[in-house]
Amino acid sequence: MNIEFHYYTVHYLARMGGFTAEEAGIIAYASQFVDSNIIGYHIDTGTEVYETQITQNYGFWNNDALKNINVPFHFIPGEGVRKEYLSRRDGRQHPLITRANSPCAKQLLIDALGSKNLYRIGIAVHSFADTWAHQHFLGIRSELNALSDTGIIPPIGHAQALTHPDFSDMVWSDPRLRQPRIVNLDRFLGAAQKIYRYFRIYHGQDFSDEQLVIDELKRKYTGARTRSLDERLLDFIIEDDMEKYSRTRWLEECLGRLEDPGDESLFKGYNKVLWLKDEVLYGNALVQRKAKKASPGFYESHLYKWMEAAKAHRERGIALFGHLL
Repeated sequence: MNIEFHYYTVHYLARMGGFTAEEAGIIAYASQFVDSNIIGYHIDTGTEVYETQITQNYGFWNNDALKNINVPFHFIPGEGVRKEYLSRRDGRQHPLITRANSPCAKQLLIDALGSKNLYRIGIAVHSFADTWAHQHFLGIRSELNALSDTGIIPPIGHAQALTHPDFSDMVWSDPRLRQPRIVNLDRFLGAAQKIYRYFRIYHGQDFSDEQLVIDELKRKYTGARTRSLDERLLDFIIEDDMEKYSRTRWLEECLGRLEDPGDESLFKGYNKVLWLKDEVLYGNALVQRKAKKASPGFYESHLYKWMEAAKAHRERGIALFGHLL
């Protein structure tokens, strides 16, 4: 899924689910920042050098990143799903295959809600939602991810499907499945329905108006005419009084103006060029990463709280399915 779901849809669902506007803003930003957090920083707090943790990585050659980033944040294993629900043509199974609404994904979200930590809730919602978009794929390199026997793109995650699983208006084909036609709208609405229910239960409320909420979301996605992604996101901003997403907002609150903020496109939510520059320079130790001076109040900042929540999410995920990696 992309920014349309992870930020704008999550914000909408959080408001409808009972959170205040401020709380919904934190949850939604925490959700989308999982994809935006592609660069590591060393932050001089005055008492220590705090190292941030990356939660999105495009390095197909880095097996550790696949296990420690891809799997716990984007491809939650579907171990425990009953055999009759498997739908591959070849009938093959693997405990790391992502399944929509899988036990591990649900447990991560339940644990996050139980913590009452808005940042952790947002991160868990991101991973939970991705189980719908990334179902039938593994977060590691595996031939089970391959959509064809040819091509230069390695079979990691849904790399061979390109960005087809991530857009709400995409209809595409997955030749590995007995029913290969994939309608993303159905998947996105299914994920939204479950998240809305979790939010309502969290607030001790029923979800008798669930169909109205989901129908309104479907209208936002489809509308009366074909609209671009840009137009749809502007509708979210205007209709639901949301703040425009900025990848650098929480970073610059702590670190000041970034020298290379990268692509600030409102509608993409990804920046592989910026990630590659950082990986080449710092990931391969060609350049020493300099510590950035933190603004006062770092330990009360959104960035610090989010980073600590990300650590908690990863640790809980490893406890649940680390034996599979």
